[in-house]
Amino acid sequence: MPGSSATLVPETGVQRDWEEREFAQSIQLGIKSLAQFLNEFENTTRTKLASLNSKIARLERRMTLVEATFDSVNQPPAATS
Repeated sequence: MPGSSATLVPETGVQRDWEEREFAQSIQLGIKSLAQFLNEFENTTRTKLASLNSKIARLERRMTLVEATFDSVNQPPAATS
């Protein structure tokens, strides 16, 4: 039966090639999904950090104003002669 083993070899080679292509495709899909997640995460994180930075800047300005007001209230009265 040399003829039947010869017909199995090409089919096995084709089947193996098909499985390798499916595996490569699943790896590519996984990498694509990971890249998409990382891009979305980066965009979300960048937006949240920008918002937080804005809030901190506002708090710093208010703190400067409060400190200036406090300093002006706590100054000792000027000596009058």
